[in-house]
Amino acid sequence: MGSEQLATGTPLNRSGNDHPLVAPYGLYETADSHVAIAPSNEIIFHRLLDALGRMDLQSDPRFSSNQARVRHRDEIRNELQGQLREKTTDEWIEILNARGVPAGPVNTVEEALNDPQIRHREMVIEVEHPGHGNVRMLGFPIKQTSDTPRLRHPAPDVGQHNREVLAEFGFSSADITRFAEAHVLAADPKLKAAG
Repeated sequence: MGSEQLATGTPLNRSGNDHPLVAPYGLYETADSHVAIAPSNEIIFHRLLDALGRMDLQSDPRFSSNQARVRHRDEIRNELQGQLREKTTDEWIEILNARGVPAGPVNTVEEALNDPQIRHREMVIEVEHPGHGNVRMLGFPIKQTSDTPRLRHPAPDVGQHNREVLAEFGFSSADITRFAEAHVLAADPKLKAAG
C-alpha cells in the first residue's frame, strides 16, 4: 500500500478491515464471530467461490477481475457475507483452508495470548517478582540461536528507583528526602527509610 502511494501519489481510500487494493479480501461475520479471508489473486478468488458454492458469481461482470471487484467492493461483500454467517468461524476456516483459501480467526487479545504458536515462541513468560509473586508478561519477539534476549530483572515498582535516578541528575540525598516528604515522588520504601 505504501508502494502504491509512492508510485501514484494518489492517497488510497480508507477501506476499514478490507484490503484497499484487493477484493473481497477482509473480515467477515460468521455465526459466532469473524473470519479473515485473503483471496489475494484470481485463482484463490475462484477457490473461495467454489468453497462457498457461489460459482455463479464467476460470470458476473462486476466481479470478473480484481479491479472490477474493488470498484464493486460492497456488492461482492454482500454476496458473500450472508452465506458466511451460516457457519462458525472454525467451520469456515477448515472449509476454506482445505480448498487453499487463506483464512484465519479474528482473535481477542486473550485468544491471541493463548495461541499454541505464541506459547511455542515463548511470547508469554512468567517471572518471579519480589513482592508480587509470579507475574506473566510478554516475551522477547527476537529469537536467536545463541544470543536470545533474556529478562534480567522484573519490572520495578512505581518509584522503586527514584533515589538512584535523581542522584544521577545531581540531586543530593537531602533534596530527594525533601521531595519525598513533600509528596512530589511516588511512595518508595527507600525514601521513607531515608527520611
